[in-house]
Amino acid sequence: MIRQHDVDKNFYKAIGVWIGGLLLLGVTDYLLRLISGSYHALGMNETLWFLLQVFLGVASLAYLVRAVRQMASYRALMLSGITIAAGLLAYFILIWIYILGTGVDSV
Repeated sequence: MIRQHDVDKNFYKAIGVWIGGLLLLGVTDYLLRLISGSYHALGMNETLWFLLQVFLGVASLAYLVRAVRQMASYRALMLSGITIAAGLLAYFILIWIYILGTGVDSV
């Protein structure tokens, strides 16, 4: 039998991996740009930048699946859908804040 604590723990891990990972990715890219001496030069390799985002998404999704696997189907789908939509919104907000706030790319 699954305990509520296990559901909560995996749910918060999913959110933490996603949001924390994106923040860490942005900080790392920013620091690489500062260290290079040319702020508008490429910080992190673009392939690595996007692969790490995919990795964060897959890891977060794995924790989310573990959190909802024992729930009734409609509850699991509803919670997953809302969480994924909120995660995508957080992604776009964080990335746009980073891009526009730091001016690393022209939009």
